[in-house]
Amino acid sequence: MRRRGRLGSVGAAVGDLASAVRRARAGRAIYVRTYDTAGQGRTLDPASDEAKAALEAANRLLEGLAETRKMHENGAERP
Repeated sequence: MRRRGRLGSVGAAVGDLASAVRRARAGRAIYVRTYDTAGQGRTLDPASDEAKAALEAANRLLEGLAETRKMHENGAERP
């Protein structure tokens, strides 16, 4: 196996860093995935009206859960 020189090692490190950045960006990307009754998945275009409606509904659901959790932590009952 051939040993890398200094520039080869730096190049490999930069390549590894670039790959990590790409994976992090992909992990933060917004996407909407729906499933039919047979379990087949479909990814929607995030700019579509269908995807926007699904994201809004999901955000409302998550906000409601966060509110319920806060109320529970404070010992309050939800009306």
